Amino acid sequence: MNKENPIQPATVQKVFKESWKHNTTKSKHVSYINKIKKKKLFHLTDKKKKSVVNKDALQLSCEFLRLFVTEAVHRSAKEQEILNSGDTIDVEHLERILPQLLLDF
Repeated sequence: MNKENPIQPATVQKVFKESWKHNTTKSKHVSYINKIKKKKLFHLTDKKKKSVVNKDALQLSCEFLRLFVTEAVHRSAKEQEILNSGDTIDVEHLERILPQLLLDF
C-alpha cells in the first residue's frame, strides 16, 4: 500500500471498468436520439478495442479521490465542531457539507 496515497490504482481501475460496463448495458434504455449519437461516435472507434486507462490518468484519479475524501473529512470535522455534536463525525455532518463540496470539486 502506498503511504502517500492509500487509494490503490488497481481499485480505481476496477471502478472505472465497472462504470464502463454499466454504461454499455445501460445504453439499452437511452432515447433513440442518444442511440444515433452513440452509433456515430462508436463508428469512429474500433469496437474490438478494449478501453484502457493511461497510467498517469489513473494516478491522477487516485490523487483526486484522496484529496476529495480528505477535504470531505476536514469539512465534516469543522461542521461537527460547529454543531458541538460529540467526538465523532456522523453522516449528518457529511450530508451538511456535501452540496458545497461537490460544487467546489
